[in-house]
Amino acid sequence: MIIKKLIESDLWYLIKTEIPQVMSNWRIVPRGLMVAYGIAFYQTATWFMNLDAPNNAQAAFVSVIVGAGAAWFGIYVNGKPSKITDSHEKKDKPISDQIG
Repeated sequence: MIIKKLIESDLWYLIKTEIPQVMSNWRIVPRGLMVAYGIAFYQTATWFMNLDAPNNAQAAFVSVIVGAGAAWFGIYVNGKPSKITDSHEKKDKPISDQIG
């Protein structure tokens, strides 16, 4: 009974439709991942610059980190927010319920 009431309520509409739409429009997850990459890149660069005599394997590791960042940035820039739709469209309700 409680679950049925929750599904029919406005809270469920907020959870199911509005929150994903805001997260998609603001691109919260990709931006968070870009911040995480920035931190990883900074720590990797700092680590590499503090090495006394870096070898080829360490230089290759830094190269992979930088290359992955370039690829990730390209995906981030070319990505678009997705359109979240509600499966229970308001057109199924009477016109008086759609207005208010």
